[in-house]
Amino acid sequence: MKRRRILQGLALGCTGASTPVLLSRFFGVEYGEPEICGSLHSDSNSDSRPEPQSNGTPTTPHRSIDHCASSRPNLYLVVPDNIIARRARGQALGEFLNYGTDSALARLAVFKVTCVTIKELQAITGETIDGDPWFVLLDSSSRYPQTIALDDSKLSRIADERSAEDSIIDERIRRIGDLIATAIQPDMLDRMIKSESAALPKHLETEFAAVMNGPLSPRLELVEAAPATFLQPVLAHPDPDSDTRWYTEEQERVFTPRLAALTREHLVHSTPPTGAHWARSGGCGTRVEGLPERIGFSCGMGHVPERSRRFLTFLSDRERF
Repeated sequence: MKRRRILQGLALGCTGASTPVLLSRFFGVEYGEPEICGSLHSDSNSDSRPEPQSNGTPTTPHRSIDHCASSRPNLYLVVPDNIIARRARGQALGEFLNYGTDSALARLAVFKVTCVTIKELQAITGETIDGDPWFVLLDSSSRYPQTIALDDSKLSRIADERSAEDSIIDERIRRIGDLIATAIQPDMLDRMIKSESAALPKHLETEFAAVMNGPLSPRLELVEAAPATFLQPVLAHPDPDSDTRWYTEEQERVFTPRLAALTREHLVHSTPPTGAHWARSGGCGTRVEGLPERIGFSCGMGHVPERSRRFLTFLSDRERF
C-alpha cells in the first residue's frame, strides 16, 4: 500500500547520509545489489537554447547519461488550475532557478523535475492530492513508494502578491529553496548513492577516485553520473573536533558549485523543466523563448523587476499566446 505524507511549513531537515557507498568500489567494502528505481520522466517539450544568466556557471554541452536519470526520484512542480496563480508560480520558480544560490540549486540536481497539473499528478500516483502544493515528491526507489506533498502557505501568499520589492523576491527564492531541501530524505539519498555505485560507467571510475581523494572539482559528466554521492558531503555536518573536518568542508566547497551548474545546465540553460517553456516579459508583451512567433501583448502591466522578467510558462498556458 502506498503511503502519503504531507509536510507543512518549512524545515531544512537535511542531515548527512552515511559515508558514500560509491567509495566501496575503491576501498573494498562489499554491499548487496541496489534497487534501481524506474523512470517516469518524459522527453522535454522544448528545443529552446536560452542565453545563460549572469549568475549561472557557463558549462560545455554534454550528452546526458540515461541510467543516471532513471535512478533519480521525481520532483513534480504543481501547476495550479487558476491562471493567475499559475502565472505567479511560474514567475517565482523563474526567480529561483535563475537567481537561487548554488547551495539551493545543488539540492535540485538529484531530482527529475517535471511540471504537472493536479489531475496529471493523481493519474501518475493513483492518489488524491489536496490543494495546490508547490511540489510533490515521488520516491519510487523504496519498497513502498512514497508521495510527499511540499507546501508553504506564506510562499503562496507572497507569490500571488507579485511584489517588486527585493526583500519579497529574496524571500520567495529562499522559501522555494527550503521546500526543495525538505524533499531530500536521508534514506532516499542512501538508496541513490547505492544505485550510483552500481551504475557508474567504467570509464569514469579512475576519474571519480581522483576527484574524491583530492578533493577536486568534477566535470559535469561525472556529477551527472553520481549527483547524490556528490551531494552527500555537501549536506554533512562534520564534528568540529574531527581530524577530517577540513576534508569534508573542502568537498562542500568544490562540489556545491558543480551540482548547481548541473541544475542550471538541465533546467535553465539548455531546456526548461518538462511541461513548461521559458518566457520573458519586461511589462509590455511576452516572448516565449525558442518560439519567437508566439508573442502575447499585455501593455499596462507596469515595471517588472529584473529577477522576475524570465519565468516559466506552463504548457497549459498556450491559449494566452
